[in-house]
Amino acid sequence: MSESATVDTLIVEHSGKWNVPLVRSIFPNIEADAILSLALPQNHFEDKWIWHFSKNGKFSVRSAYFQLLNSPIYASHLASITPQPLGVRDRVWCMIWKLKLPHRIHLLVWRLYLNVLPTPDNLACRNVTFDGTCPLCSSVASSSMHTFFDCSFTLQALRIAGLLVLVRQLQKETCETWCRNLLLHMTSPHIEFLVAIWDGIWQARNGVIFQQRTVRPWNIVLNASRTVAEFASHSLNPEMPDPALSYLPTSVVPSDDATRIYFDGSISPNRVCGGSGVFARSANGVFLQALSRRFDGIVDADLAEALAMREAILLAQRLNVPNVAVMEDSSLIVQASFGLTDAPSSCSPVIDDIVACLSHLPSVKLFWIPRSENVVAHSLARHATSSSSSISVWSDPPNFLSHLVLDHFQ
Repeated sequence: MSESATVDTLIVEHSGKWNVPLVRSIFPNIEADAILSLALPQNHFEDKWIWHFSKNGKFSVRSAYFQLLNSPIYASHLASITPQPLGVRDRVWCMIWKLKLPHRIHLLVWRLYLNVLPTPDNLACRNVTFDGTCPLCSSVASSSMHTFFDCSFTLQALRIAGLLVLVRQLQKETCETWCRNLLLHMTSPHIEFLVAIWDGIWQARNGVIFQQRTVRPWNIVLNASRTVAEFASHSLNPEMPDPALSYLPTSVVPSDDATRIYFDGSISPNRVCGGSGVFARSANGVFLQALSRRFDGIVDADLAEALAMREAILLAQRLNVPNVAVMEDSSLIVQASFGLTDAPSSCSPVIDDIVACLSHLPSVKLFWIPRSENVVAHSLARHATSSSSSISVWSDPPNFLSHLVLDHFQ
């Protein structure tokens, strides 16, 4: 018999019966008896696949799921990757599912928690060879722990988002303990922002591997901001810019223990000068300090804004408190500081100073606010352009600010 022969070769043509002599001449008696015991169909329907784990013979994910649950192989695998009681896993899953984020991010965090993402170390356990170099930072690291917690690219994104200090406070022996501590000890807005950044990190990693496409950490933060904003339970503030252009989600607000610093810049073409206004208040609303500084020869509004931001960052450095929220109403200079947009040529040296300062201040986080909430800093900047003093510093609210400060703290 030919090697390419098929089953129908063993059937008498047009009879629907086995060719008994042929079957017995080819196969041993036991196999021939088994073949001849099979009933041949008496119709001419085409063959089809039958799923014998369901009553109707049709495959469904549901039937495959229950078949898998009853599999001893799955039970042993589950025991090996989840040493805690089942109740802990269920609780973690419920907490993940409640996050106001797309389902793909829920699944990403769940897979990270179980440490089953296709990273080189996990692929190696399945005899799949993969380059162990991190595609984001080029270091020799191959685990989920590195990708989401230790990679310099990831750490830079977390610093930009103001989450680096919070992340470093959590215990992280394994992905499992780290994710569990994160869900138990961080607030929902911070968790949502963080895991949205993780989603961007994972997509950036895959983009480098499969499409040779790179992104900046700042873009990761922007996209995470947009994702959180789109799934926020409340509507966006009408004064808020498009979430794609903001760099923090509207659902993330300064924590209650944050010292807040507001800044603004102003110019006076008539006097050919610019001014910066900065003021700080404690977490419980106590006025800490106000500052106005005149810059002679400045008539560029962007440069005035950049100088004001630098003053705010330097004030945060002088205050030396663990949690600072810097509030601003114009995103151009901030975006330029992180390379998202090209900086105006006049601002480049100042922006370099800002970047250098921020690299040493991981506790400083930036927040966008509408202009209507930045009137105190704006008044200080306007005062700077009209004052005879090049710099003024107040530890108590000056008279021209008293009513604005009272309104602001209410």
